[in-house]
Formats: sequence, C-alpha cells, structure tokens
Amino acid sequence: KIFDSNTFLNCNPTNLPTQDKLDVFEVLGTIASALADLQSSVEGLSPPAFGKKVAVISKKIGKENFKGACGSLNGLLGLTQAQRRKKITEQQADTVMAAAMFLANIIGCEI
Repeated sequence: KIFDSNTFLNCNPTNLPTQDKLDVFEVLGTIASALADLQSSVEGLSPPAFGKKVAVISKKIGKENFKGACGSLNGLLGLTQAQRRKKITEQQADTVMAAAMFLANIIGCEI
C-alpha cells in the first residue's frame, strides 16, 4: 500500500518502477521503526494501560486500520497527559508523547 492524500492505495511493489519500490519500502520501514520507538518508550511504565494501548495501535496498523490507530494514538496521548507527574515523570511523558506524535505524523493522523 502506498500513502497518498491521507489514504492508502493498493499496489504491488514488484510492479512499480525501481524508485517507487524503494519509496514504498522506505515508508513501511519508517512506520515499523516509529512503532518500535513507541513500544520502547512505554516499556516498564505503570499503569499497564500504556503497553496495552501500544499493542492495540500495533495491531491496528498491522491490519492497515490507520484511522483506528490514530484514535488509539489519541487515547495514548490522553493517558500520558493524565499520568504526567502522577505515575510517570515529565521526561517519561515527553518521550512517550514525542514517539506517539512521530508515528501519528507518519501515518497521517490529525491530532
């Protein structure tokens, strides 16, 4: 799938010109990397809802449900704000928020 104007279009990368193939794989790699960064940012955080929300986001991205992933990212941002200076430090909150916003921008969320 390739991203175009906030929608994903079906494509078969093997049928694309070489540069377009590289662009498709670069986008997919960027999403995977951003998701890994988000997962890393919530490791060990309490409450466990952080990890659960990221698992849901990952599952939705895996199913190409980007609109749903955006909604879940918004929920993670809300949880992060609610737990800032309570269950997580300012630095932890900033790290989670930066990772979530980076992923949101990549998949086209309007947050």
